[in-house]
Amino acid sequence: FQLRNTSLLLNQLVVLGQLNDNCQHGTLRLVNGSATYRGRLEICINNVWGSVCGNYYFQYYGTYNARVACRQLGYEVDGGQSVSYYGGAHYGQSTGPIWLNRLRCTGSENNLLDCNKAVDIGNTYDCSHSEDVSIVCPACSTGLVRLTDGLIPTEGTVEVCNHGAWTSVCDNGWGYQEAFVVCRQLGLPATDAQPVHYYNSFGYGHGIPTLNNWRCIGNESSLNDCLKSTSSCYYSYYSVRMYSISGVSCKGNIVPGNCSTGSMRLVGPNGPNKVEGRVEYCSNGVWSTVDSYGFDVRDAHVVCRRLGHQTPRALIFWNAYFGQGSGPDVAPEKRIRFSCSGNENSLIHCHNYASNSYCGKAIGFTCSSVVNCSNGTIHLTDGEGDNEGRVEICTDGIWMTIDARYWNYNNAKVVCRQLGYYDTWSVAITDTSWSGKNERVGYRYVCTGTENKLSKCSKNSPSLYYANSWFNQKRGGVTCQYNVTENYCDKEGSIRLSNGGDSREGRVEICLNGYWGTVCSTGWDERDALVACTQVGHHTLRAIPVTNEYFGRGTGPVHMTGVDCTGNEESLTQCSYVNGIGATNCYHAKDVGVMCIESPIHYSVTIDTDTDAISIGNRVVLTCNVSPAPPVDNAQPVYYYNSFGYGHGIPTLYNWRCIGNESSLNVCLNSTTTSCYYSYGGLYRISGVRCKGSIVPGI
Repeated sequence: FQLRNTSLLLNQLVVLGQLNDNCQHGTLRLVNGSATYRGRLEICINNVWGSVCGNYYFQYYGTYNARVACRQLGYEVDGGQSVSYYGGAHYGQSTGPIWLNRLRCTGSENNLLDCNKAVDIGNTYDCSHSEDVSIVCPACSTGLVRLTDGLIPTEGTVEVCNHGAWTSVCDNGWGYQEAFVVCRQLGLPATDAQPVHYYNSFGYGHGIPTLNNWRCIGNESSLNDCLKSTSSCYYSYYSVRMYSISGVSCKGNIVPGNCSTGSMRLVGPNGPNKVEGRVEYCSNGVWSTVDSYGFDVRDAHVVCRRLGHQTPRALIFWNAYFGQGSGPDVAPEKRIRFSCSGNENSLIHCHNYASNSYCGKAIGFTCSSVVNCSNGTIHLTDGEGDNEGRVEICTDGIWMTIDARYWNYNNAKVVCRQLGYYDTWSVAITDTSWSGKNERVGYRYVCTGTENKLSKCSKNSPSLYYANSWFNQKRGGVTCQYNVTENYCDKEGSIRLSNGGDSREGRVEICLNGYWGTVCSTGWDERDALVACTQVGHHTLRAIPVTNEYFGRGTGPVHMTGVDCTGNEESLTQCSYVNGIGATNCYHAKDVGVMCIESPIHYSVTIDTDTDAISIGNRVVLTCNVSPAPPVDNAQPVYYYNSFGYGHGIPTLYNWRCIGNESSLNVCLNSTTTSCYYSYGGLYRISGVRCKGSIVPGI
């Protein structure tokens, strides 16, 4: 879509805009930003300031367009410095015309008007002020000083970097002591420094001077170490107010920055090296750390290749593993984000952005050219034995851990099958105790369960959020089993107690589907233990449940999980339960057991000593009438979701466990270790009961 009469359109748009004597055709400015180097991008056309459209076209060429704009504004962008751009009127909407639309810069131009444009100037096709573009140009490091507009590098207007932007320095009180400090900070002899005042200055410099009345002793190493204030910075010349700008003239040669823009290094515990450490990148002569957000193995390969590793392998460490970055040659407030394809020869050729993340985000890694493993092979590590542990798969010659999201029984079967185990009894484990190990961020695998190798399953890269918080995420692991003959059984549903001190205690094992297996600890309590004791022949005893391999680990399958008995069943198979085969995190480390312990039965006894006591010698013979307990056949429990109310007071006792023949609730076991809440709004779980008959009033 092209407009044929461009000049007519420009004349109409000028009426809409605001004429400005300081507006020269093609010049740029940034407005509404919190600093001089950021804001809404505006361009002057026909003496009127207007905006630039930030629709999808600008976003596609955004980095290149923003780099040209920053270069035109006077910022250094040819050393790999980061630039950012935003659409959606990030710094507010303009009230003037929209001058530029559908820009297609290559990044090498010196002026936005030199870039290729899909439509003419002033054409607003498919654009509105809601899409005004904003940019952020490379910020300097606070406290740095430089000289500008001088005839030689050692003299000029003094500029100091304040909050990322270069600003001139007011000369109110400017003298030799301040000039000494500036020249010393630039690496020049301080004794030959000469202050230059506003009436003989080199120019206004860049930006509005915000600091006035610098007061130095003269021996400071940096101008930022001197006292300063923010009062007025004007003087009057024939009733016209003008800025009073300071300058300096030094002797000697300017010392270059402590690094060259685009340089990279790894800083380990023993300092810079080419093998491992925190990644640092040089921008404008200052080392900066690299933000971990979005940083992946492709970016790491670029750094490793630059450091001399021809076939790079990179093991990434997140969350400032090698420290945040500090010292006299590092700008701690400056951090850069990179996005590489992996084929670049240097980070300077990757897309890069300014970062405002300062807390615990510096990235580091280890470079290696050695292939440690064969792609697609797997092994288990950090487990209790060879058949259990965190799964690692070899990718690009490096052992890589597994993201546990979507990790389940099907994945575990494939892993155990690949390792040569009996896959049916495989158990998937998702464990946070493995977090913090020095492993590379892994993929998410989704298997159907029929694959013969994990590498044949579909996989997805971890999201940026999870990659950046990888230390807190669960890893995928497995427990595998062999199909051994000692697990065979023929009495379906029978149980046995194993590895206990005697016949009344041990690990609970049950025969199902022709194999002895164990029970998972999920939901295992006194009622379940009572049924187990009853089934093995201990009928009138109290049962104590134990969990988490108290009697050691079993072998074979984990048959049951979530067992839920009432206490009156004759066998565990009569209780409610879930098939343990296929249940995530139900492995032999969570095998349950019981201790069947004798317990006295309490009766209520009423004795009338006047009629029932007979004295024979030194003995007293009592005839006791035992009153039977009232019938409880009609008692009905009432649960929290259908209770009668909260009762009185805060509930402190949870998990009351009775056999059923006690005369008092206080005789039953009780526990205060578990919370008494459920998830619906954090409400208490209050129990009730419904009995038959009439309440006997108190005496």
